[in-house]
Amino acid sequence: MVNTDDQNLFLQKSVSRTDRSIAALRSTIQGYVRNNDRIRKKNYKLSMIMKQFGDREATGLRMMLNTISEKITEREKQREKMEYRITTMSQEPLKLYGMICGKIQNEIKAREISLDKEKKKKFQLDTLRSKGTANTTKINQSHLELEGATQEVRTATKALVESVQRFEARKRHDLKASLTELIWSEMAFCAKSLEILTSMYQTLSTIDVEGDLQEIEDRINLAASPPPSPTYMSPLRRTRSESRPSKAYTDDYGMTPLAKSAPTSPTKA
Repeated sequence: MVNTDDQNLFLQKSVSRTDRSIAALRSTIQGYVRNNDRIRKKNYKLSMIMKQFGDREATGLRMMLNTISEKITEREKQREKMEYRITTMSQEPLKLYGMICGKIQNEIKAREISLDKEKKKKFQLDTLRSKGTANTTKINQSHLELEGATQEVRTATKALVESVQRFEARKRHDLKASLTELIWSEMAFCAKSLEILTSMYQTLSTIDVEGDLQEIEDRINLAASPPPSPTYMSPLRRTRSESRPSKAYTDDYGMTPLAKSAPTSPTKA
């Protein structure tokens, strides 16, 4: 016959071990989600920097960087969905195990109390019997109390066994469901991520290098050529202008307008 103390000790250790293990698993999943969240924020920053970089470049490089920036943002949105799914469907259900394990521990303690009570009643009955059979009433009363205590032990033991069986079955079901969601979420993200990364890789080969170089060359030539000055005059035109006679001072007869308009003095008779 198995010692009841050994049974209780085994159950207590098993439940406590399960409680600690599930708490450690949940904490690790939380850390995993936090790490992905940090990576997501870093990649959002990378996407923003690449877009700012591309906005100041030539057309081909700008289009390539902007496309990759958009793809990075799209990939991180998929990561955010993965984080939400893992948190709600893999991590959160494990929070209940603190309460579940606590309930099993209380049932183990209740059985221990019933066992202690049974031991005391049995000790009292043995004590009365050792004193002789003179007091039959007390012996019968003690015997009834012992039977009642034994029935309490049977009831507590049956309830505990059923609870432990449900607990073990639920533990396996919940762990399977939690890990299934964790793995499935990771698989879905990796599949979508691979699709986006493949598109990003293909985008790298679409940049028009020659077109960008021609655009940069056109910009340089445009900046190097100064616009024509409105007051600029070639040397030949300047020479012709200087050698041309001015009508403001002489006419065809070589007389100035002042000399031409002065009245002649009348001759005396």
